[in-house]
Amino acid sequence: MVSHKVLHLILQFRIILNVIIIPYFSLFVIPFMYILLPLTLLPFPIVKFLDQAFMFIHQFVLQFIFWFDKIADTPWVIGTFSISITCLYFILFLIMMMEVEWNESIKGFKIGILITLLLFLLVAKPYLSPEGRVTMLDIGQGDAYIIELPYRKGVIMIDAGATFSFSDGTVSENIYKRIIKPYLYLQGIQKVDALILTHEDLDHVGSAPFIVEEMDVDRIYVHAYYEIEEEQWKDKKIVKVKGSDVLNIKGHPFHVLGPLKNANDPNENSVVLFTEIGGLTWLFTGDMGIETEKNLIKNYPNLKADVLKVGHHGSNTSTGAEFLDQINPKVALISVGKNNRYGHPSDEIIQRIKDNETIIFRTDEHGAVQYHFKGNSGTFSTTLPYYNSE
Repeated sequence: MVSHKVLHLILQFRIILNVIIIPYFSLFVIPFMYILLPLTLLPFPIVKFLDQAFMFIHQFVLQFIFWFDKIADTPWVIGTFSISITCLYFILFLIMMMEVEWNESIKGFKIGILITLLLFLLVAKPYLSPEGRVTMLDIGQGDAYIIELPYRKGVIMIDAGATFSFSDGTVSENIYKRIIKPYLYLQGIQKVDALILTHEDLDHVGSAPFIVEEMDVDRIYVHAYYEIEEEQWKDKKIVKVKGSDVLNIKGHPFHVLGPLKNANDPNENSVVLFTEIGGLTWLFTGDMGIETEKNLIKNYPNLKADVLKVGHHGSNTSTGAEFLDQINPKVALISVGKNNRYGHPSDEIIQRIKDNETIIFRTDEHGAVQYHFKGNSGTFSTTLPYYNSE
């Protein structure tokens, strides 16, 4: 497969635009300018009418040009495609250019239509596919999960962490530029339907401003006690959620299990999500601690999950024995940086999960982890990075 992080394909609408605009200026605007002077000899009401009529038409045409130019500058983002598609594209492009060179404009135009149709099919491919994905991106010491529903019905992100300076808290866009954005473009994603930020810590939300600035984000979900700065994500649809809420995102339900009350602590106020994807039940816990876990299973005594997003990167402050016994997951996902300064994940927690006979996937050892599914069945796979600077 040929993997393109981003392929900006701008339609050559300007050629069509020139076909319309050049005759307009040649046959209307310029001749009108030449006859404008003698027209001033006519009675003033007639001159005023002609002037207003011209300005009305001209303003309409200018607005049309600006609108058309904006459409033409909209990039197409195409995901991976095979080497055979790449060869077909360049062969068709070469034939088109040869036809134009040989003054066979009609034939060249037909080939151009075929190329455009090919590009349309590549863009439409995710919307025709019954397959979906859940991806735990390998962003180091932080969380970033991307859920792609079948037929591209919706794209949901849960957290978008970043690296940052411990001295002054300055957030780096490195994670967004090197990992999150390339992955989104790799999958042909230009719109995020829901960006769910579990809590305020930068290793969970640091890349969110970069995503909001460059991507089309429909809604941002935060917990009910999240303090939003006045200028943060200005003009964006921000929804605050709490325990017992149900988020219906493009027809897919996400049950919000927490926070049930304000714990006055970002980790304990983490948005806890329960959903079913690809025949498995999933529990996303943010950085919820052991005491909050106990309250959670007390309020939801029948709660079980096939896949557990292990809290707080595998710290021993989360994933208590009582909580793990009740949830009883088949798979545990741990997003954690290699050789991180916190010593995550805790050996105690890893052993506790293993004793539960749960399969563990962790980004520091397995890289990005992805669940490919179709209908109610799917498969987990891992992808180690080509280079890891940590």
